Amino acid sequence: MQLKTKLFIEKKGINNGIKLIIPAKFSSLHYNVERNSSWAYIFGGSSYIFLSLLYKLFKVKKSCQFNSNYDVLFYVPNIKYERFLEALIKSSKISYLIISEENFKNNIISVDSFYRFKNYYYPFILFNLIFKTFIFSIKTSQIKSFKNHYWHIVSLYRREIIVKTLLNNIRFKKYFSFHPNDGFHVIIQKFYKNCFQNTYAIRPTTTTFTPEHKFISTDNLFYKTEKEYEIYKNLHLKDVKNLSKGGLIANRIIEKRLELKTKDYLLFIDTCTNIDPKSPEIRRNAVVKIINYFSKKDLNVLYKFHPGLIKSERKKTERLINNLNYKKITILSEEIPWDKVNIAIGFESTLFYDCFIRNIPVLTLTQTFSLFQNKISEFSDPSILSIKNEDDFSLIDRILNDKLFLKYAQEKQKKWFSKEYNFPNGMLHIIKELVN
Repeated sequence: MQLKTKLFIEKKGINNGIKLIIPAKFSSLHYNVERNSSWAYIFGGSSYIFLSLLYKLFKVKKSCQFNSNYDVLFYVPNIKYERFLEALIKSSKISYLIISEENFKNNIISVDSFYRFKNYYYPFILFNLIFKTFIFSIKTSQIKSFKNHYWHIVSLYRREIIVKTLLNNIRFKKYFSFHPNDGFHVIIQKFYKNCFQNTYAIRPTTTTFTPEHKFISTDNLFYKTEKEYEIYKNLHLKDVKNLSKGGLIANRIIEKRLELKTKDYLLFIDTCTNIDPKSPEIRRNAVVKIINYFSKKDLNVLYKFHPGLIKSERKKTERLINNLNYKKITILSEEIPWDKVNIAIGFESTLFYDCFIRNIPVLTLTQTFSLFQNKISEFSDPSILSIKNEDDFSLIDRILNDKLFLKYAQEKQKKWFSKEYNFPNGMLHIIKELVN
């Protein structure tokens, strides 16, 4: 089997080729946990992967019956994005298949789905290709680059073998990505987009003016808001042919009642730190001050940690809460009980969308409390109440105790949200593009 990624790497050089295929990996402001690139770890890790693939080859006798044709191939990177897919296809009659980094439900094509296509030689094909690249690196004096990028090479080859096998067996009219600069997407868009009539993508989560977004690649990119459109324009997306107005992808939900009751909770939405060495201190400073405020005011609080927050920072925050002996704060480990939430406060988050569609007032931490200071975001609007410093904590008091102000804040946010996020009309437009 010949791989386009392998040919590309050999043509461009290993170091340059890898960075051209997955440039976002090297530009992200978020932490990327890189595997050890020592020869011992490479040998041990490779042996483990090979043996685990052999185990699946002989032990997993599971093959699925696929159709020969589908309307759309959806790239859903993990289970967190499943809700966006379900909202999008809920009222449509699209035939589809999912490709994902995680095997979170039946009939998903994932990185180890070779057995679904009875590709029994997959483990041997994979490591034969890796060995050939190793020999190539020796002959061309690129052994250091091979060693440094070994796990990137393994990741790309594994994904391309799956993509190539999938597209050799099944035909799709269109391709739609929920994460247009990572994982399977970079393989499909860069090397196999001609297998589809059109490729589409949207970032269903929040979008900020951060460098990795300039590497978004697709034929047709949907934007949710005018702010997001402005961000994309300023990033000069060279690998996007068309920018189209879409909208928020979400299920319609009955609005939250207006009245506040003592049994209800305030939701605090935490964030994760990034590669900026100042970000842990900024986050910690904001969290300490606002938790002390909650404790002083004796508020009922639901605390939602960001899943990407590093363990050491989470432990420090949990210790802070425990040391305060603050009994009215509940750290959430499962789903948010939205029926109990009256207002939300926190760092900019995709969870704001869940608040908007329920008409729950949002107070966002900005300026001195923001990890992305002076950066444009889709929430940079006067309709969203902003806490810039400790003096603005008075807004929390006001919205909790002044019913007229609460109603004003809700109505202002609702009007802005309906117009800005084109909800639900934007979803209907996206579906129409996929069906036609």
